[in-house]
Amino acid sequence: IVVFDPAMMRPNLRRPQLLIERVSLRRGEREMDVTNKAPLQVQDGDRDLHIVARMPTFTSPESTSYRFRLSGYDPDWIDVGATGERLFSR
Repeated sequence: IVVFDPAMMRPNLRRPQLLIERVSLRRGEREMDVTNKAPLQVQDGDRDLHIVARMPTFTSPESTSYRFRLSGYDPDWIDVGATGERLFSR
């Protein structure tokens, strides 16, 4: 016998931390992984900034929704759904 009382459940107060999995861009004909470059300096002529973000969750990863906003580029937040990826082309 299993006894379960939903009234005894406590909300999870810990928020999962967003992980930036990968950041890359194209410089000339080369794709460059700039994930761990700090500060990231985008040069004139660089293009296709690609960002991959993940929110580690074991409950239902497909229900996690991601939004991106690049200041000076996007007028508002851009919803990318459950993919967690955004390509800023130029």
